Amino acid sequence: MKDELNGNVQSLERALILLEKLAENPDGCSIKFLSEQTSLHKSTVHRLLHTLVNYGYVYQAETSERYHLGLKILSLSNGLLESLDVRSIARPFLEQLCQATGEAVHLSIQNDAFAVFIDKVENPNRTIRMYSQIGKTIPLYCSSSGKAILAWMPESKIRKLVGNGPFKRYTKNTITDLETLLTQLNNVRNQGYATDWFEHEDSIFCVASPVFDSTNQVVAAVSIAGTILQLNPERFLEYCAQVNKTTKLISARLGCSTYPAMFNPRQMEWDDQPTL
Repeated sequence: MKDELNGNVQSLERALILLEKLAENPDGCSIKFLSEQTSLHKSTVHRLLHTLVNYGYVYQAETSERYHLGLKILSLSNGLLESLDVRSIARPFLEQLCQATGEAVHLSIQNDAFAVFIDKVENPNRTIRMYSQIGKTIPLYCSSSGKAILAWMPESKIRKLVGNGPFKRYTKNTITDLETLLTQLNNVRNQGYATDWFEHEDSIFCVASPVFDSTNQVVAAVSIAGTILQLNPERFLEYCAQVNKTTKLISARLGCSTYPAMFNPRQMEWDDQPTL
């Protein structure tokens, strides 16, 4: 009985690892790729995927034959998302921010070394849509939301979460060393907002501010995302002010009496932005 129990736990652990790999690769994964990434035999991967497909947690695309996360995952996560007070409280403020700026707005929380989108509001009139979805993860060090969350952490915790570098590069503008990141986080604390100048995706900029709870702990971040075609210096500063105002209002609803991330505009940041 003991061996059978251990075998069941091992199978569950392996299935969860496969689900995590699928979540990291939204374009889908082949059995060969999953086998290489997990060091599991192809036959083991195939057997586990077969079970996950039968239960709706994974599906196989007919054209590419790659495996993807199934909708059953979303049904499980809906209950969790609805239970997050910050999400329900923030929703009307996110809608107002989207309406005021016309840009896509995201609410994110921290999960280990990643920022996770837990809500999104997008302008239906935009011809260019943001390729983002609830549940998507982005490394903390190369996202505006991640930097807004990191900025109020002690340096020891920051180092524990992101490491000492070099960090993985996603674009030519990605921060890859810890010292540059720490300098940026100091700027975030001084100005009340964080930026992502095409650091995770080419041509996509983001600005974000943190959300605090009643104990003045950062519990989330709100970000505005858009393309460089929609941006100019005046609009950039307006977005920074708007997102900071939004997070201050959400924080107040969560019981934060003295909002720590006070907005301080820095026109020079526009002049210092990296190029595409």
